[in-house]
Amino acid sequence: MQSVFNNTMHLQEQNKQAAELRQQYPALQYMQAQGGGTEINLNLILSNSQSLPIKIAMSHAFPNDPPKVYLGAAVAHRLVDPATKEVNYSSIYQWNASFNSRLISLMQALHLHFHSDPPKSDPRLEEMARLLNKVGEREFNALLNLNVSYLVQQLSPEKLQAMSSSGNYVEAYANTVEFKTLLNYLEELMTYNEKLAQTNLQKLSEIETLKGQLQEKAAKFNELRKHYLDNIDKLNLIKERFDKAKVLSLLEQEIQSLEERSSLEEYLSPTLSSVIGQPNVADQGQFAQKCMEFLEVRKSYYKNVIKRDKLLE
Repeated sequence: MQSVFNNTMHLQEQNKQAAELRQQYPALQYMQAQGGGTEINLNLILSNSQSLPIKIAMSHAFPNDPPKVYLGAAVAHRLVDPATKEVNYSSIYQWNASFNSRLISLMQALHLHFHSDPPKSDPRLEEMARLLNKVGEREFNALLNLNVSYLVQQLSPEKLQAMSSSGNYVEAYANTVEFKTLLNYLEELMTYNEKLAQTNLQKLSEIETLKGQLQEKAAKFNELRKHYLDNIDKLNLIKERFDKAKVLSLLEQEIQSLEERSSLEEYLSPTLSSVIGQPNVADQGQFAQKCMEFLEVRKSYYKNVIKRDKLLE
């Protein structure tokens, strides 16, 4: 009883959402699916006038079970499975019945996405679709429903007697127009399938070549990245070494040391007394050397003071 009630509730929800969808897509078709559940067929018209046939398949558990969307055109797109034509819409719309996901919202998201990124026509898929639709169930049934009298009319008495003896009537079928039509169709399909396989193998070879080139570029990138990171480490060391606060501290230490070493009395008093007391050439030369040393120390002192003042600006 509960199961019947749940199925009724799900069906009511499907009808409700189909009615919402019909307001935007009046020409949609809403019907029972062959394998159970229901389906909706509609067309999305893009800005380039491209018409995309869409099929929405819903199970009995809809909306708890997400609907499946299929594209009914021979086109290629990154969201469309090339084999089943199912649209993987999870990247553009997250279906969650608990958060009131709606078919109308899903179609609007797909419509907007296909507007900005329309599916591309694929001549190979179009040709395959043409071949698959070339011979249908009617042609197969025509062969299966051939009566014996029709087959007998196609055979000579000798062949008919030989087949009757062996019980093998395959040749009789093989000589009919219906069989030859299907055989020609299958041969055409196999020829195109082989051509398609060769094209795919060529594309695969091109992909492998591009993959190798990409791997080479990736290896080169990793090498350059390693050099970059090594240089960054070196630059950080240099930056740390020449940090403004650290340079100022070193300059202050050097200035203080030079200031202590540049006392005029310390430099000149020993030699000055010798020059005044008993002047001679040696004492005068030593006195001149001390004066030069004093001047060099003071020069270094003032250079460092200037550097410090510039850093403090």
